[in-house]
Amino acid sequence: MIRIILFLLCVVMGSVSCTGNTPPKTSPSIKNQTNTNGGLIYFASKQHRDDLAIQNPYIVGALYTIYWSELEKSKGEYDWSELDEFFKKWSAGGKKVAIRVIWISTGLWPHEVARHPSPDWLWKEGAKYYYDEKTQTEIPLFWDPIYNKHALRLMQAIYDRYGKDPNLLFVSATPGYETFPCHPKTGSVSTNFFEDFSKVRDSQGRAYSPELWKSTVKNWISSISAMYSDVLTFVSLNRGGLFPEEDYFQLFGEYSVECHVMVGQNGIKASSYQNQNGGRYKLFRQWKQQVPVFQEMALASGNIERQVGSLMGVMEAAVRIDADYLNVYAVDVLKGTKGYKDYDPSYEQALKFGYEKLQLKK
Repeated sequence: MIRIILFLLCVVMGSVSCTGNTPPKTSPSIKNQTNTNGGLIYFASKQHRDDLAIQNPYIVGALYTIYWSELEKSKGEYDWSELDEFFKKWSAGGKKVAIRVIWISTGLWPHEVARHPSPDWLWKEGAKYYYDEKTQTEIPLFWDPIYNKHALRLMQAIYDRYGKDPNLLFVSATPGYETFPCHPKTGSVSTNFFEDFSKVRDSQGRAYSPELWKSTVKNWISSISAMYSDVLTFVSLNRGGLFPEEDYFQLFGEYSVECHVMVGQNGIKASSYQNQNGGRYKLFRQWKQQVPVFQEMALASGNIERQVGSLMGVMEAAVRIDADYLNVYAVDVLKGTKGYKDYDPSYEQALKFGYEKLQLKK
């Protein structure tokens, strides 16, 4: 009952100080991490879920991604079968499971479900969305109160089912897409996308505005933090705003830290964090004094377009920023796992290095 009351308080008062309006929470550096305080994570995206990764001794667990439209096809009726089975297999192998709900995606991703991440019944309930013709993607208005209400209910259902499981590692508290109200990649291929998206009104007649978005993000972070008061949560940070002049990386990061939420960023590569005077380097180092840091690979090592670099180089970058957790692209973990068809001992060496530096150092 106390947890529910705190959750409701954060929904109402989330735009103000998180710590100033809720009782102190257990520090996330020690809460509900069982015997785990860091390590390498297998990115179990929808396309890459291979049980062979369980056998890799250098990963602590897996990050499982969920599409709302697949989990709750009918209002209030959840299909937990895949996630339950995933928990069962990975727990039996001595591994942990982290959970991320994908709220906003893009039709540029290879799987069909990415075009409609939200269940259809939401629109019948009155929630609004923007449809991008170019990518054939339904993009929910995350600030819509109807959408938000049901999204929070889903997060509560996830907590009720897995929140007390000792093998739950952490849960994403990230609003939108990496704190963006839409996936930026969609805008890169659709003419006037950002301008058109900004004009769509929610169920209360409100269109996007910087103040509305900042308030929405803060309310969401504080609500999830209160709801998961005994579970480690994280926010994947980015620029956050709809337009280029909006940069809320520091604002949202500081608020996450205030709410005792782990902070992180997607896109680490071999060349990352070499400048100790860099703004984000300094921020992560500062935040690390209060909460864990979670870094994610956006693409597999060796990707030329994004200049990801070698897997060992990525591990070294994670060490430079003193990351607690590193989300490793699935194929990189598999290449470093004996028995995989494309096993490469250099990948295993890189994973071993990351394991020793990120997990054993604790």
